[in-house]
Amino acid sequence: MQAWRYVYEHYRDKADWFLKADDDTYVIVENLKYLLKDYHTSEPIFFGQYFVQPNIKQPFNTGGPGYVLSKEALMRLGTRGNNSKECKQDGESEDGPDSMSQYVISFHYVKPDLMHIIDFFIYHMKLYNVHSS
Repeated sequence: MQAWRYVYEHYRDKADWFLKADDDTYVIVENLKYLLKDYHTSEPIFFGQYFVQPNIKQPFNTGGPGYVLSKEALMRLGTRGNNSKECKQDGESEDGPDSMSQYVISFHYVKPDLMHIIDFFIYHMKLYNVHSS
């Protein structure tokens, strides 16, 4: 919660969408932009894995593979997130079950060398007789 509090206090007017991802996450920004294009940041929108564990009373957003908050969601988190009854202030999180999309947005647990390989496959490799739209 401290990181989001900092983002709220210093960056809330500098962006429309806010992404949280671990440093071992490879994000395909073009696919993320495609996902977000039809949504309005004036609405409190969250995209990501909402994780529920049987032994934890308060569900949480898993951070590793990333999640995105709209500007309004950040505003609400920033103004009401200090209330520990509404928002868990700290704790560990884990990745939940995978939810696959036609357009991959992120890969988690990616080592630095593999990030270069993924980058090559996405942005530099050409395939014969494969058409992209």
